[in-house]
Amino acid sequence: ARSILGLTPEDRVLLCFGGIRLTRNPLQVAQIVHTSSDPHLRLLIAGEPGGTDASGIRDALETMASVDHRIRCDLHIIPNERIQVYFKACDWVVMPGFQHLTSAVIVLGLDYGCPIVAS
Repeated sequence: ARSILGLTPEDRVLLCFGGIRLTRNPLQVAQIVHTSSDPHLRLLIAGEPGGTDASGIRDALETMASVDHRIRCDLHIIPNERIQVYFKACDWVVMPGFQHLTSAVIVLGLDYGCPIVAS
């Protein structure tokens, strides 16, 4: 899975997966990775931007990814057969949102045996 996504075994990979919305805080996670000095830290943001500011989220994330090679954005609907690649490649699933009571992404991460970082 890591080789498919261009990652190495040494990389420490955070995954933000699913609908990319401001309430899920993807911009804050990207900023944390960007300000980190860890050369092996990677952030995968995978999913379709949505909500009232979808184009703004897309633009901001793509800008951050263009200036920091450790941030990768696959901002489209992930086909069902590719979902496993992202979860098998990550070390942690990151869900620091502030408006979710339940999350299918968290359950999916647990199904793949991924540690979850959530608020």
